[in-house]
Amino acid sequence: MPSLEDALFDALGFRWDRSRLPKIVPALSVDLACFKLHKSLSQFVWEATLLEGLSFTFSEVQTLLDGVTVAGHSIANQAQVLRLATCTKRLLAMVRGGQFKLTQSVFAELHRLVSERRSQVSRAFRDEQNQPNSTSNLAVEPRLAALTSSMLVGTEGMDRLFNEGVAALKTCSSFERAVGFYLFGSLHRFFDGENQLTSRFMMNGVLLSRGVEAISIPTADIERFTEIVRRFHQSKDGSEMMLFLAGLCAGRTSRDNAG
Repeated sequence: MPSLEDALFDALGFRWDRSRLPKIVPALSVDLACFKLHKSLSQFVWEATLLEGLSFTFSEVQTLLDGVTVAGHSIANQAQVLRLATCTKRLLAMVRGGQFKLTQSVFAELHRLVSERRSQVSRAFRDEQNQPNSTSNLAVEPRLAALTSSMLVGTEGMDRLFNEGVAALKTCSSFERAVGFYLFGSLHRFFDGENQLTSRFMMNGVLLSRGVEAISIPTADIERFTEIVRRFHQSKDGSEMMLFLAGLCAGRTSRDNAG
């Protein structure tokens, strides 16, 4: 009979070394964690735009969020920055209102907020059987699309894969559940695009709901992060990503304490 850990990893389609993770991730109150993200909204959105391959400066992002267009950028790219801000605000509202859950409906709503394909409102997940070569317009995902494949095909299979994966993650600590869902959504590409992006929002929803500050990838770490993502999709071993993101949490806490 398989162990609970084997059942977890089988449901997700990847594994990680649970013994190497910190037992406790520093947490605040939910209100304070949400307040800190709200206060740093421009920084959070700016770092997300860079991770998505959009070359905006921090000042340009601030200007856009103030409702003023900026020169030298396409309308489409400026719209993407605004979608990132809208999705962040919606995530905060969900968490503050106790509405955030690891459900298909929440996942789909956040995806619609960041997606250019606004017509995709009736069905949360793509039909892999009919669209086997679907790729994303994100900076990271196109390079990974050829390396990833779901264990099941068709929308019913994707629904079942999602439900079984989320059920398995309920046995994990909050941090493992958050990062595990990010890796799960990234690996199986439930949507036609914006999978990594939407899965990171879901990750942060789990963290914020437990009073843990949202994770953003600092500009200096983007190249390293992208490489870790690439290795994960090749090896199906999430240990390196788990440790990297745990390190970001620890480093942030150390800086806060020093301040």
